[in-house]
Amino acid sequence: MDRLFLVLKGMTIGVANVIPGVSGGTFAFIFGIYDKLTEAIGNFFTNSKKRKEYFFFLLFIIGGAVLGILLFSRVLGFLLDYNQISRQITYAFFIGLIGGSIPFIYNSHSDMKPTFSRVSVAIVGIILILLTVFINSDGGSVQELNHTNPLRLIWLFFCGLFSGGSMIVPGFSGSALLVSLGEYETVVTLYLGSIKEYIVPIIVFSLGAATGILLLHPLFRYILK
Repeated sequence: MDRLFLVLKGMTIGVANVIPGVSGGTFAFIFGIYDKLTEAIGNFFTNSKKRKEYFFFLLFIIGGAVLGILLFSRVLGFLLDYNQISRQITYAFFIGLIGGSIPFIYNSHSDMKPTFSRVSVAIVGIILILLTVFINSDGGSVQELNHTNPLRLIWLFFCGLFSGGSMIVPGFSGSALLVSLGEYETVVTLYLGSIKEYIVPIIVFSLGAATGILLLHPLFRYILK
């Protein structure tokens, strides 16, 4: 029964990670498994005594998350492809979720009064997001990925890297980052399409996300402390 609950929690976290503006890390925190999740990820290779426990814990959480992502991606794929109105409504909903997540981030620390350094960092963050929009303003297509375009695959790896790293941090949305990078629909389409047809880009993005979780998450965790 405990394992079933872990799978269900993983599915909820997976669904949350698919929706821009919703943080899977926040749900992990709400479910009371965030500390154990970060402990298992951070100490999996260094703590041999608890490696078996970490393995099964991550297996059920990640397995549930993958199942949630695959199932909910089909719902979003339908909404984005059905017609222009459903597409516009879906993105308007995303905008509301992203805007609604700002108070959660602002209230995540007891001292968030505006200072010169904090405002400066916020401005730098806004500029970086705007730069990603301009850099990717031409918009790559999924068809380019069919031909394993090297530049598109490298870009997709880095999209996976940063979205994966932010995916598990409470208050941060990896999907919202993909929207700003212009690759959200591409990634959703990849996981909706034929695995045989998109196997290379799926592996590249997944490797980027896994690398981001393993490498960037400890950094984010240290910074947030």
